[in-house]
Amino acid sequence: MLIFCDLPWAGRQTPRLRSGAATRCSNIGSNSSGVIVEPYLTTLSDKSNVFPTFQHGGIETIYMLEGEVDVHHGDTVYALKPGDTLSFDANAPHGAEVLKVLPAR
Repeated sequence: MLIFCDLPWAGRQTPRLRSGAATRCSNIGSNSSGVIVEPYLTTLSDKSNVFPTFQHGGIETIYMLEGEVDVHHGDTVYALKPGDTLSFDANAPHGAEVLKVLPAR
């Protein structure tokens, strides 16, 4: 999966490796509640793989900018198109299951 996170206003950027792909990430810090938000701009292309079984702590939010992707979460598959938003508990198995229209961001 190709993941790019390039948010110059968000503070320090660090290159990372996630799921076999180069990742540039910025952590925008936490507020007084201790909540940390780590945004990513993810681009899926015809060279991307599907990974339907990620599981980790936290809450994930996906906002589709372009393309179409079927995202698996728990026992449900959500067909996401531009303008769709999906928020979910990341403790359940989840991930891109079908890459329908690429590129997807």
